[in-house]
Amino acid sequence: MPLDPSKIEAARAWRRDRENARLQESLTHSANFEPAQQRRADLAATDLDVSLDIATTNLADAERISEARQVPDAAQLREESPKTAEWLSDPRRARFSSDDIKGFQAYEKYSNRPVGVNPITNSINFAKQSLNQMTGSYLQLAGQAWEEMNEDLRGRLQEHVDEKGLDIPVRTLSDLKVFDGMGPDEALKYAGTAVREGDVGYVPINTLDEMLDNPSVKQIAATALEQGPGSLIQMLAVRGNMPLYAASLAMTMANENARQQGKEEADMGDFIDAVPFALASASLERIGAGKVLGIAAKKPARFTAAYAVKETLKASGTETFTEGLQNPIEYLGGIAGTDAEIDYTEMARQAIGGAILGGVIGGSLRTTTLPIQALRQRSQDTLELHVKSAIEQQNLDAQLDSIETLKLYQESPERAAQFLKDAGGDTKIFITPEELVLAAEEGLPVPKYLLEEAQGTADVEMTVDKFAMEILGSEELTTRLRPHMKRSADTLTQSEIKNRDNSGLDKLLRKATEDSEVRSEAEVIHDTYTAQLVATGRMNKETAKIQAAWIPAYVTTKVANERARGNDLSVAKVFEMMNMVIEPKKGTTQKPSNAPDPARSAEIIEAEARESAKDSVILNQESGEPIRLYVDTEADVQTGDVDIEPTYLTDTAVEGDPTDSSYVDLRNPLVVDGTKEDPNVSWDPQELKDLKDRGYDGVWIKSPEGDRVIAFDPIQVLTVPKVGLDQTPVRDAPQIQAEISTYEKLLACIKAA
Repeated sequence: MPLDPSKIEAARAWRRDRENARLQESLTHSANFEPAQQRRADLAATDLDVSLDIATTNLADAERISEARQVPDAAQLREESPKTAEWLSDPRRARFSSDDIKGFQAYEKYSNRPVGVNPITNSINFAKQSLNQMTGSYLQLAGQAWEEMNEDLRGRLQEHVDEKGLDIPVRTLSDLKVFDGMGPDEALKYAGTAVREGDVGYVPINTLDEMLDNPSVKQIAATALEQGPGSLIQMLAVRGNMPLYAASLAMTMANENARQQGKEEADMGDFIDAVPFALASASLERIGAGKVLGIAAKKPARFTAAYAVKETLKASGTETFTEGLQNPIEYLGGIAGTDAEIDYTEMARQAIGGAILGGVIGGSLRTTTLPIQALRQRSQDTLELHVKSAIEQQNLDAQLDSIETLKLYQESPERAAQFLKDAGGDTKIFITPEELVLAAEEGLPVPKYLLEEAQGTADVEMTVDKFAMEILGSEELTTRLRPHMKRSADTLTQSEIKNRDNSGLDKLLRKATEDSEVRSEAEVIHDTYTAQLVATGRMNKETAKIQAAWIPAYVTTKVANERARGNDLSVAKVFEMMNMVIEPKKGTTQKPSNAPDPARSAEIIEAEARESAKDSVILNQESGEPIRLYVDTEADVQTGDVDIEPTYLTDTAVEGDPTDSSYVDLRNPLVVDGTKEDPNVSWDPQELKDLKDRGYDGVWIKSPEGDRVIAFDPIQVLTVPKVGLDQTPVRDAPQIQAEISTYEKLLACIKAA
């Protein structure tokens, strides 16, 4: 019997009404609750296995109990935070501190960061470590390959001996003991491991994980500073020899494979598993290095700021892309052939971290040629001090933040102070004394004993636990003193960093941009000089390019400095003043085509040399004019393996001497009284180097017999050729020689500029 359609429709209407009534009841009920609160309650209810209503009614307690139940792994906690682990080993302490574990770990992390680690030195040590890891991996690979081939050879020889029925032992080269009872293959593997794992003094402070955990601008910059030189080493390696770089990288991945499998060392099977990933990563590294090092860039007709910005963006973008792919590829290479499961979250972290860091380092390295001219005019010590201080201020912020977020500190400051003392050790905070006095005069609660200590000129020192108890509790006092605090005595406070003159990187960049157009003119001279170096017969074209590369850098800096003093010099004029001379190969009489004609330019060159030496202290006491000097042929010149290139001069000309005269530009020489000390005493190169390190730029020996001068850098000597002499001057400043490295010569120019 068919159903009545009207009854079917009535049943459907009843069902709709019932569902709508349930929906209306649910919506009305939900209006009484805060959605965010309910989400928190739902999580707590699920974790504690109770009803949602119970969790909602007792939300605060439910969340506290839920959080307390999330007990960290003891072994991991002890490895990451040994002081926190030791503190929590006491059950009584753990009972009232279990909800502060993350805060404890944060405090211990920032408090135990090494104080006084020079960031520049640390980044150089990281570069050394990167180089050692590549070298060590390659040595280890060579040893492993030798062992594999030797075993194959031993097997073939054994088969041959067995076929012939001979009863003789089979020996190969690996049976030779070359080092401490080891064969060649074992010795190579041992050496590789020693080099790869050797301590070069690098302290991992700003790592990729640290940057990902705290992706602030300061942290990214600090990480880029620390890891930048290491990245540069890898770029140079992959551009220099990609197969060797890829092989070294594959062996590094193979070692990670072996570790994942619990093996003591990697074998060729692990290496082969890692090869495809290493080749992919090396190819990407080579692409990025080409952009960053400017190898793949077209040389512009004119070097402008717009070109520099464009090239920087290209390099940064390329490194962002390539490093974002390289890190996950190398992660996969490290687990290839093992039973380890792929952690996609970790792969994503590696990709993001590589992209961020690659972009920053790539762009920074590409712009090195822009600010370098202005950076030369700043003291390296000042630069390091500002970088180091900025990083220490960042660490201090993190340290104080970690204390203030501790629930134990808020509820029981005395117990928190005990933990700070135990975990932080001798960590101290230094406060400017004058600011403590001013804060007290403003009515802020400065402890009396601190005011007594502030009467001197030295910074007032406080341990972190005392600071937390006596200063940090007053928000107003903390805010007042924060710009005048630091973590170590040899760094700067925020106020000192801000008020120091010429410390801004923006000024350096602006100065570099101004100098870039001058540099394009100087590069024309560089090309000419390269050809002349090749003509000496000492070097090929590529080597000559490298050796002559310092010329545009020096000329650019010199022109910029002179213009800053109000002297409108051109590149050509500065180059003429340099009086550059290339020594021909021994046995030839070649004279470089750019050597100045002494008869034509002597008067001009002398006038310019006297003008350049006007600020020198080597002056005639009566006339106040620069003293004309000559090469001191009687000086007892000693040589040594020291980074200094002194020039010995005297104010007494030797009759018939064909050499040129000179003026010197010395601003702070060590003055020696020749009436009290032997004016002819010989100077050890190390003595001169020590004087230079103390800030002296030369030695001036005053004597009735005649003054003697020692200039520490050749560029300080301003040579004037003799009129009418048709020969190359014996000594010029600076004098190009194929055996003098470009780097040493460049340093001499930079220091004298």
